[in-house]
Amino acid sequence: LALGELPAFVTAGMLTLEFLLSGSAVARSWGDKVVEWLRVELNVSERALRLLEPGYGINPAACLVSIATTVLVLAGVKESKLVTDVFTWLKVFPV
Repeated sequence: LALGELPAFVTAGMLTLEFLLSGSAVARSWGDKVVEWLRVELNVSERALRLLEPGYGINPAACLVSIATTVLVLAGVKESKLVTDVFTWLKVFPV
């Protein structure tokens, strides 16, 4: 091991754990907000809401929120790559 590899590895593990825990806390909060929004604004039936919030510390709505935001970010990365490629070709083409 080179000098500094072990502290770097431990730090990377701690940052990954921090991102995992903070992301799950945000998803849990947003999942609760989605369920509350469905209950208050859209008057969704209690049977449907029980699927999204069954209790016992389980929150499937949080999982759905995490999946939706991941898909949104991936779509944004794809769009950003397309725009970057277009502008790169526009700059390279005159040369």
